[in-house]
Amino acid sequence: MPVQVTIRLANSSDYHIYDELYSADDKADFFTMEERLERRRQQFAEIDENRQVVLVAEADGKVVGAVQLAIDSFVPGAGMVRSLAVRPSHRRQGIGSRLMDAVEDLARQRGLKALVLLVRPDNEAALAMYRKRGYTVVSREERTDEAAMYELMRLVLVRPSR
Repeated sequence: MPVQVTIRLANSSDYHIYDELYSADDKADFFTMEERLERRRQQFAEIDENRQVVLVAEADGKVVGAVQLAIDSFVPGAGMVRSLAVRPSHRRQGIGSRLMDAVEDLARQRGLKALVLLVRPDNEAALAMYRKRGYTVVSREERTDEAAMYELMRLVLVRPSR
């Protein structure tokens, strides 16, 4: 039976929510816990500057998922989905899809023409989900700050009028 989930906007003081969501995945991270927390705090400060939106999925009063949307990405007219995370115990229950539905709707409401995101090539489950949603691989990007390769994917939100 699917879990009851409420999706809400996060505020800048919610920066700690990713700690538990990413705890299972942080083993492959190159950053210390303090560095990760500071990066998240800085990213969440962008909420107050209207440069970012974070949507949080909650079930039974507990955060079970979240997605970040940077409004001003490196691609003009596009927003960037910085991260989508779902607590390991709540994966495969449609929470990630609901968060992506909500962030895509929000991007359309904000007048964004497209969304872009980076996915590690070995994250087959994420690649499959994004492809199913209509995202296409545009290029392969190397992130030197993380010494990792990523697939740059794009979803066109607004089709040009003829």
